[in-house]
Amino acid sequence: LISEIRSVRQDMNIPASAKLNLLVKGASDQTQAWLTANEVVIKRMARLETIDTVDEMPHGAIQSVVGEATYGLPVADIIDLDKERARLNKEIDKLQKDIKQIEGKLGNEKFVANAPQEIVEEQKTRKTDAETTIEKLHSALKQIGA
Repeated sequence: LISEIRSVRQDMNIPASAKLNLLVKGASDQTQAWLTANEVVIKRMARLETIDTVDEMPHGAIQSVVGEATYGLPVADIIDLDKERARLNKEIDKLQKDIKQIEGKLGNEKFVANAPQEIVEEQKTRKTDAETTIEKLHSALKQIGA
């Protein structure tokens, strides 16, 4: 849960100083007991202000499913959603250009034949990493309602 919250904070460019409220929906009694028992640690490690149970997630809340429960972080008041959409789209465009460039290199028979094998493998790894990052960014866009 803490890793998921930290990941969302990083993906959404939420300032480290911002204390968020965690909303919990659909948690079992066992999960609720676990949250209550570990509340202090979760709040400190994930930089949270409160942990509240809700029936519906508000608009502008980034949602993640961990176990059977859905967790939401309302970020609409903390970040400018339009600027964040623009930032995410710009990052996606940059990564897509990088992928095209890498595909150009890997599609070039001379490059593949003459370059050391580790360089070719590095290019393949960079392409895979960029594709994974694009998927995460598309997910982030979807989360903020783009």
